[in-house]
Amino acid sequence: MQGRLLALGSVALAGAIMASVAIGASNALAAPPPVPATVTSVVPNSGPMAGGTSVTINYTCGTGINSYVFGRSGTVITGSVIPCSPYGYNSLTVQTPAVQRVGTVDVYLGSCRGSIPTSCVWSPKTKADQYTYTG
Repeated sequence: MQGRLLALGSVALAGAIMASVAIGASNALAAPPPVPATVTSVVPNSGPMAGGTSVTINYTCGTGINSYVFGRSGTVITGSVIPCSPYGYNSLTVQTPAVQRVGTVDVYLGSCRGSIPTSCVWSPKTKADQYTYTG
């Protein structure tokens, strides 16, 4: 009977909201989607096109992050999941990648399932997440 639905019903929550509940023989419930982090600052916020600058990315907590990217078209760097501090003080120190031209890019933090960028939930774009590459 694996994967078969045995019962379906509704439960009243807080007296007004109805939620469907399925009770069955499935192995596990699907994991909820990850909650994105929000970048609050990038320090320093500029450096050379050659890359290699040590940068601290400060952020508010989401579900946890395991990826970052400088610019939407940059290479996604993925590693181990970094859990969020319950106290709100979260930072990640990384090396900037090299780029081909000067300009400002947004720095995004991601919670990714696998190494495919489309499987990621990225932090929202903010003024605080900008990094400027100089000549």
